[in-house]
Amino acid sequence: MKLLRVTAQGLPLFDDALEVDFFAEGRVSQEDNHEMVHLFKNVYLNKTITFTGLNASGKTQILNVLSFVMYLLQAKSINVLPKINFGGDNNVLTLPLGGEATIISYLFSEETNEILKLVTTIERTADKTLDSKLKYVIVDEKLFTKSVGSVKTKKDLFNFEEKARLKAERCDDIFLSLSCDVSLLNTFYKRKEYKNVFYNEVLSYTDFNVLSGIVDLPEELVQFLDPSIEYLHFEKSGTSFRPLLKFVHDDQAIRLDSLSDLQNILSSGTIKGCGIFMNALLVLEQGGYVIIDELENHFNREIIATLLKFFLDRHVNVKGATLIYSTHYTELLDNLDRNDSIYIVSKHKGIKIEKLSKILKRKDMRRSVYFINGLLDDTAPSYQIVNSLQEVFKERITTVAR
Repeated sequence: MKLLRVTAQGLPLFDDALEVDFFAEGRVSQEDNHEMVHLFKNVYLNKTITFTGLNASGKTQILNVLSFVMYLLQAKSINVLPKINFGGDNNVLTLPLGGEATIISYLFSEETNEILKLVTTIERTADKTLDSKLKYVIVDEKLFTKSVGSVKTKKDLFNFEEKARLKAERCDDIFLSLSCDVSLLNTFYKRKEYKNVFYNEVLSYTDFNVLSGIVDLPEELVQFLDPSIEYLHFEKSGTSFRPLLKFVHDDQAIRLDSLSDLQNILSSGTIKGCGIFMNALLVLEQGGYVIIDELENHFNREIIATLLKFFLDRHVNVKGATLIYSTHYTELLDNLDRNDSIYIVSKHKGIKIEKLSKILKRKDMRRSVYFINGLLDDTAPSYQIVNSLQEVFKERITTVAR
């Protein structure tokens, strides 16, 4: 299944409902439709979804919520998530005790040629059987469906007031055996009525450069990230793996004791790059979703541009995979074709997002110029703040020099 839109209501950190579109809202011309994912009629999906904004604007929180939704749609336990913040709990939705949020997921089922609307209400509560440990429970869930034949325009995609039927409700007897933190989609996946949403999680490795999953890496990938390396293999030793690293100009390979030893030899960018590209390959093979926070972290511009190119290239991304990511690297936006795939994130009282297509109409200037020069609101530190900080530095330095 493919995602069309995700709406999250009742999240304390957001000004309004969080709404993220995966479909191309704007017109898709004949020149660029071959670069999009075509679903039906005039409905296309973007292959990349970008979130950009100032530091502390809320980009990571948005990605955390989207990751939570992916686990919900996979019919996995929403209480068993990777530790996004190592050592912290998994209150990704930041709900208080007794607080509720509603997730509305719109999907397209290629198997049944239907549009699905899944409405899931989640509460943060104390588990009486686990020493009052706080957890999420699904207190209400409904699944609506309608045929794509009822969709005449893009506005009809999310209109479920007519020609839609309630296909399932959580209170139905057939779903009573489900765990309270697993979506009712679980039953439909087991029946093979719908194909599971494929999601590959890498958010938990944003600030930790480790190799997740032991595979022999393509020599081309390793050499792309570090031309001085000839190959990097992994030898199984009991229940663990030992890296075998060969540099181009060395006669013999280096056999290391553990994976962690690689961090003493290889750069952070090389280690992270191996993990990110191999995870991206898996998503491209499956036609699923991958979410990456701070895409530019430890990478130079060409490495990032190459990863983006793989998702945008119709000859590589043949199954309609989607890369969802955040970035501070505004020059990266110049590589993208569509403004309706880019979201500007800002924070005042709460987190707010807006499509770039809603606020940028002109096309006679590179997107990065608007950001770098502060021509768009909330995309660069204000002049007053920068000037005030400069005065503080000048005063401190002058005082020390006396």
